[in-house]
Amino acid sequence: MPQYAATGATSPDLSYQPMSNNLPPSILRRIFEHVSTEEIIKCAQTCRHWAIPALKIIWQHLKFIRTRDFDRTFAIIARKNTIFPYGTFVKSIEIIHAERELSISSQMMLLVVSLCHDLEAISLNFSNVRAGPKMEQSSTPPKKALPPPQMIQHRVPTKTVTTADTHTQPLPLAHIGHNCPSIHTLRLDSYVPKNDDSIYEMAKYLNHGTLRNIRFTGCTTLQGSTLRKLAKMNPQMRHIEILGNTPITDSTTVTLAEECRLNLQHLVIGNAYHLTDKAFLNLAHYCSNLHHLSLYNTNSDAESLSENGLIQIVKKCSSLSVLNISNARWLGEAFFEEVLIRVKRQLQEVEEPNSKLTASYGLHQICLGNVRREILRSPTLQKLIELSSYSDDFETSDDDEYSTAFEAPVQVPFMSNEALPPNARKMNVVRGSSIWWYRRQPRVSQATN
Repeated sequence: MPQYAATGATSPDLSYQPMSNNLPPSILRRIFEHVSTEEIIKCAQTCRHWAIPALKIIWQHLKFIRTRDFDRTFAIIARKNTIFPYGTFVKSIEIIHAERELSISSQMMLLVVSLCHDLEAISLNFSNVRAGPKMEQSSTPPKKALPPPQMIQHRVPTKTVTTADTHTQPLPLAHIGHNCPSIHTLRLDSYVPKNDDSIYEMAKYLNHGTLRNIRFTGCTTLQGSTLRKLAKMNPQMRHIEILGNTPITDSTTVTLAEECRLNLQHLVIGNAYHLTDKAFLNLAHYCSNLHHLSLYNTNSDAESLSENGLIQIVKKCSSLSVLNISNARWLGEAFFEEVLIRVKRQLQEVEEPNSKLTASYGLHQICLGNVRREILRSPTLQKLIELSSYSDDFETSDDDEYSTAFEAPVQVPFMSNEALPPNARKMNVVRGSSIWWYRRQPRVSQATN
């Protein structure tokens, strides 16, 4: 006789299953995103229904700074007798070249792109590459003291470290575009081969229509023809950052504007020395959906550079929210008057009753360096200061955070911008010859809340 019958208990329902087993994987994954890493590992060991969404979070982003960690991880991915396809769980990979720890090689890149077909973001960092091999300390006895120097007529120049010694090994980057059709974020730091043929070949194969974010930092051998090819093959790009000493010309900027058009939202140029009004006028004409514009190392003494191009950007780019210029010596009072008109109009639109616009709407951050002294004392700038958070906001609000980073569907740690410090909006607007202006919070009436 069964034990439950002797005790008078009802028969157990053998078809009963926990509610957690009926939840779809998408709901389980959202739940696991709020759990610590140690607990996610335990959830992955519970059952197969929980394992897949938990493993997708664990393997979503991989970062390597040591060769042994890379070898161990891809030894697991390369196994053919595993229960789960770990390679398909990997969405983003960050590899950092470290001295005597990890050397990014062609074999390593082929292994990554051949085993991780669903890769969406990749970052290769060569910033730790040294100019030459490190000299090992020898155990030989010290040499004798040199004789006193003598005057000679001709001295043979000593061998100096040339740029060839700092070149990085070219990588088969074309396989990224050929084997990873879902790639949407690409970052290269200090990738300096002898020429940019590898990047150009990658640009030819990145034609899947998924690439949206690129960031090239310190890639001194990068040519404008490669950037133009990349823009023609990927007109859907929205986030473009070219930092370092890579020269950007008008032809390159015009091609980016003509190809990307309304898709371009975030543009950062680290070496804008060769840009003129032609580049800015094309940005204003084609890229009216531009949100963020940062220009560094502009040539304020160029005759073909005036404030008219930037005034047109302020007028026509209605979505512009962040504007940073390191050398604003060429900006006059007409530019600041146009900024003042726009800020007043957008504040009125946000503060109107029954307005559906959020507090982050409009131009809310301007950082300018090397501003002329007469501009710093102008009444137009004083009116802008009255609309800044320094003179209006006295309490720190949690809503006073404007995100300038591009919101990608998959979180990419190495592409997110750093948040502003909590006291940044309470600093003086004018500091030396620089302007750090943040717009005040809109005064929304209680009836609209």
